[in-house]
Amino acid sequence: MLTPYTYTTVRAVILWASVLVFLWAQPASAANEKLPDWARDAIESTGDSPVFYDETADAEYLLREKIVTFGGDDALEKNVDRRVVRILTEKGVVHGHDYVYGYNRLSRIVSIRAWTLKPDGNVTELGEDDIRDVPRYASYIEYSDVRYKLFSVPEVAMGDLIIVEVETHYTHPVWSTGFSGAWRIQDKRPWLPAHLARFTLRVAKDWSYSHRVYETEHLADTRTEANGAVWEWKDMDVPLGNVQGSPPTELRYVCATDDPRWADRNRVSWDDISGLYHWLSKDRLAPSPAMKQVVAELIQHAATPLEKIRAIANYVRKNISYVAVEMGIGGFQPRHVQNIFTNRYGDCKDMSSMIVSLLGEAEITAYPALVLTLDVGEIDPEFPMQYFNHCIAYVPGVPETEGWIEAWPEHDRFGRSLWIDATSESASVADMPWSIQGTHALVVTPDKGHLIETPLFGPEMNVKHRAVRAALSTDGDLHLEGEEYFTGNHSINFRSLLKQRTEGDRKKWLQQYLGNRVPRIKLDSFQHSALNNLDEKMEIRYRVTAGRYANRAGALMFFRPHVMIRWKQNPFTDDQMGEAIAFTHPFSEIDTLSIALPPSYVVDDLPEETDMDTGFGSYRTRYTVQDGTLIYTRHLAIRHREIPRESYADWKAFFGTVVNSDKAMVVLKQDVRRTLPDR
Repeated sequence: MLTPYTYTTVRAVILWASVLVFLWAQPASAANEKLPDWARDAIESTGDSPVFYDETADAEYLLREKIVTFGGDDALEKNVDRRVVRILTEKGVVHGHDYVYGYNRLSRIVSIRAWTLKPDGNVTELGEDDIRDVPRYASYIEYSDVRYKLFSVPEVAMGDLIIVEVETHYTHPVWSTGFSGAWRIQDKRPWLPAHLARFTLRVAKDWSYSHRVYETEHLADTRTEANGAVWEWKDMDVPLGNVQGSPPTELRYVCATDDPRWADRNRVSWDDISGLYHWLSKDRLAPSPAMKQVVAELIQHAATPLEKIRAIANYVRKNISYVAVEMGIGGFQPRHVQNIFTNRYGDCKDMSSMIVSLLGEAEITAYPALVLTLDVGEIDPEFPMQYFNHCIAYVPGVPETEGWIEAWPEHDRFGRSLWIDATSESASVADMPWSIQGTHALVVTPDKGHLIETPLFGPEMNVKHRAVRAALSTDGDLHLEGEEYFTGNHSINFRSLLKQRTEGDRKKWLQQYLGNRVPRIKLDSFQHSALNNLDEKMEIRYRVTAGRYANRAGALMFFRPHVMIRWKQNPFTDDQMGEAIAFTHPFSEIDTLSIALPPSYVVDDLPEETDMDTGFGSYRTRYTVQDGTLIYTRHLAIRHREIPRESYADWKAFFGTVVNSDKAMVVLKQDVRRTLPDR
């Protein structure tokens, strides 16, 4: 009789066989001598525990290493990246494909070497012809000097070892952002477990450094040498389960030098970083006569500062196209606003400069602000370094002339202020994209840099309102008229979705959007608000028919009053969660549905009303029947964008109640008195 084997058992047998071949092969063979010493050491170091892997991983790092060196007569930053990867499954072969290393006019890739080591000891080395040189953006090569070296390790199969070593040198001109950087163990998704992860920072004797380590409690080992210092951090047996879906371990470092030839490149404080950007941009903000005329026309009917701000911000968003031109210093320095105005394009720095310049002409103070978007990471207020990837405009001290602005927090020095992301084509002045909310921005003023926390909009400012009027027929068909409007990030997202589509595609999208919530639906009509008028409320209206929406059983009829159901089952099914649950932003949903019941039916049973209020959210439903019409109201609010893993059990129970209540059925019964003929 055959014994059944699981997939995991079969894989383990194959892996053990492959690893034993490696271990029993002669380490000093000619094949292994083709590999560098560091690679052989990494392979031999796993001899005592040859199979280190997570059952869900398709590959693993035997070694993940980076070595960074600062110093020397040319102040070069020398960067060496090393990897030894073991392929565990057929699917894991992808980890030998598409290695990408970037460079530009400030950097040079000195060498690329890669090998494939087979279980039988044979070695295949990467050839020069196997390395491709490609632009960063294939369709925007004229706008960037960044290029990539792209290669795949040759002849990779399950059970192989992949060895990669790439050395890159970076120069730091006076206008550069300083001697700093960051490193993550898990730099490529899907993330891999690692037997040994090691980072080494070497600095010359005239250099100093500071560092921070995030998402780990491991400390670095520092030693002083005759010609400088070495900081080494390492972690052993990093499992996949500790990092999947959560922030990876990250190291950030900032170096500085006392050498007078290079000291003006030091960026060790927020004032240093702000001062550099102010120096690069301060002489590029003077408007031309044509720009001044535009400002005069924009604000001639504006009664308040806020109306002036709105008119100018909307003008920039509508008339300046976002095009990134990053050639050398252009990646750091905004272009002159007069050129931006003439050419009608620019990147985030340029568009923010336009807003600052035009507002200045309208006698409203504004400053550029540097920010790291949350989809990339977060700034550490206690560790100054240039880690920003975006630029927005900051308008301090805005008078409170409209109610919505009162929800924005005040700053001790600047009062109530506005943050304007000019690159967001779908955001009004009242809105902020989620990626720049609740994080830190460096406001660049002439005297110094101010690191300020940006506002985080609560659920009352990110609302999806839905009002539905519907009629249920005796056959169970539902005829529905709906109206939805959105605020905050709901407005930005929905407006962006519609702007990206043609009118015909918008109807197809809405048919799918509604069809995922209501079965057997037919879209009869659809309207939306003006998409390019950012000050107009984002709103959609539709009429639909849902055939056989209600189910009949004899004299009874059953239907779900929450017609636009979003979750048909609880998406949180795990018993426990290894990391926090993250939303892009707090939000709320407000539904009011008025459903005219069939004339021959009356309500037999209503769902139980729900009223929950927890620290992270609230949920409330109400049912009333009046003059043959069922009125259903629903209010869901999520107050925080992160639910800690310690609260997962409570969150799971909360969301389970929401899903069950959303699916609850109303029961109607036929009213015999209404169906009997008159005598």
